[in-house]
Amino acid sequence: MPMTGKQRLERLRDILVADDFAKHGILFDMSAWCRTPHDVSPRVAGGTPECGTAACAFGHAMLDKVLQKEGLKAVYDDWSRNHLTPSYKGLRGFKAASSFFGISLREAEELFALSFDSVDNNREAVVARINRRIGRML
Repeated sequence: MPMTGKQRLERLRDILVADDFAKHGILFDMSAWCRTPHDVSPRVAGGTPECGTAACAFGHAMLDKVLQKEGLKAVYDDWSRNHLTPSYKGLRGFKAASSFFGISLREAEELFALSFDSVDNNREAVVARINRRIGRML
């Protein structure tokens, strides 16, 4: 049975709290969905990222095997040879996040968008935003 949007957000929260990807050299960086240290190709997208890869919160979700089984994918980004973009049911980026978690586009942007002037974007702050959103879900 597929996970609910709430369960998916809880999974992402747990991923960020555990910080398991850091053990494999995956950095937390809200400035990119997923940036690799070298060129990637379409055949590499969805594989295990290499040390030095950086990903935002939703980027961490697309690298998780459990959430990949739920249909979330890391797809080759046409505009940059070393970036992967989250995709879900043909949607990309924030629209993919909105559909995947069952939240509005605005809520997806509030959770996952980089904002230098008004929002704290370290791991703990993103986890706190996710927890607040989970608390409002049925």
